[in-house]
Amino acid sequence: MTVQSYLELFTTMYGWGFAAIFKDILVGTGLIYLPFIFLILGTWIEAHKQASTDGADAGWMIRVMEVELGVAIFVLAMCFTTIPGLNISQVSLNHTPDATAVTTSTTATSAAAGSYTDAFAGAPATVEIPAWWYFVMGISSGVVEAAKAGIGNDMAGFRQMEEMARMASINDPKLRANVQRFTAECYTAARSKYYMNTNPVTAAGTAALGTFGPSDVEWIGSHFFQTEPGYYDTLSATRGVEGFAVDATADADVAGTTVPPDFGRPACNTWWAQLKSDILAGFVTSGGAFTTSITTALTSIYPGTDPTTIEDSVIRLAITKQRPTLVDTTAIIGEDRGELDRLIQAPLDILGIAGTAGKAIEARASLYPIVQFVSMAQPLILMTIYMFLPLIVVIGRYSLQVMFLGGLAIFTIKMWPLMWFIARVMDDHLLKAMYPDAATVFGQFFDGWQSGGADGVIKRITLNTVLVSMYLGIPLVWSGMMGWVGYNIMQRVSGMKEAAIRTAAQSGASGVGIAKKVASKR
Repeated sequence: MTVQSYLELFTTMYGWGFAAIFKDILVGTGLIYLPFIFLILGTWIEAHKQASTDGADAGWMIRVMEVELGVAIFVLAMCFTTIPGLNISQVSLNHTPDATAVTTSTTATSAAAGSYTDAFAGAPATVEIPAWWYFVMGISSGVVEAAKAGIGNDMAGFRQMEEMARMASINDPKLRANVQRFTAECYTAARSKYYMNTNPVTAAGTAALGTFGPSDVEWIGSHFFQTEPGYYDTLSATRGVEGFAVDATADADVAGTTVPPDFGRPACNTWWAQLKSDILAGFVTSGGAFTTSITTALTSIYPGTDPTTIEDSVIRLAITKQRPTLVDTTAIIGEDRGELDRLIQAPLDILGIAGTAGKAIEARASLYPIVQFVSMAQPLILMTIYMFLPLIVVIGRYSLQVMFLGGLAIFTIKMWPLMWFIARVMDDHLLKAMYPDAATVFGQFFDGWQSGGADGVIKRITLNTVLVSMYLGIPLVWSGMMGWVGYNIMQRVSGMKEAAIRTAAQSGASGVGIAKKVASKR
């Protein structure tokens, strides 16, 4: 039988394990017979209240007892008594997570749930389930899996990538130091020269700016600085860089000294080529169940994208996380107000930016706790329902209403993961529509406020709010609709039972009348 989360593997076994304990207590103490006693006694009292001289009350009592006891025995057999062939085990119960570009799909069972198998040391290996509850669980799991197959799992995994990017960092202190050194010794000098240079740009430099945009010169991996003569090709490190041998030509001033340096001073182009490779390899995610690198995952989401664009996006994010920068909002939206207007508007601007950033933080902070809470609450709710079902069936005096409403409750709650699957699919497609290429998804979504500016913040607030609304709203609407169905079922079951009792009473009265007529003729 398929479940929809790793936690449900545990809670299903434990829930029915606890239910078996309660069932044994009820059987051992004889409490399972109390509903029959109450049914017989209640029917007798009601018949005694309606006592008549014609004996119709006796016929009524017999007919009602037939209906009440027949229903009770049926519910007892379907909802309380277990059948050896209907059981689930730690091997048969399984969960297969939804695969994305970031995570793989590996089926797990309760007996092979990775590092969590020790939690099953006290759980039963096999649990038997009454026929009705087994049927409801099986139908629920089948409907969920069929619906998911019909919808199709084409999720790119943006949310997993967001978590992956959030957790990623450059852990090697030497690599971090090299990034800082390259920025100071190569990029700062090249950028200063670019803004002070009055000479015309060559065709190679013009092509680089045309391909990567004017903002290309605003980061250390600038393709303009790599291709335009006089920049990274002529600038070099000011002191030795680990990993580069001393070059007799480039390091002529120190190569022939009595004690030559341990490392050479590479040209900035050479240095950047090595540094770029090191950053892509060293920008890793610590922890989590991610099975691929950020670069590989991004390539899977945006197939056909120029690898250079993807690598640039990843490196930009790595550098931004390593050395956060403050974005000047006037550089993003322009500034055409006078000095007095700017002075008057300054407090409002500060409040607005602070409020927007606060909403972004609030939306981001509330997203994962809510998603994780509802995802964990669902299997715990199911476990609670499973464990108390034997008690409820007995306390409910083997009622058909309890039988149908209990099955409806299990079906409703087991369908919640399907609602969350739909929410994730919709969220993933919304993200793909709002961030159609690799550069914007890293620049505005994963890096948010720093690279996306106000537009990035607003988009993130919107997307996070929509996802939370779908996670909470869709199951709420579904549960409300099932509540309507439950009310109608309860009304219909009660009506069916009352009709059966009424028919029985009428039959009893008719039988007594016929008997009297026969007796009078004799």
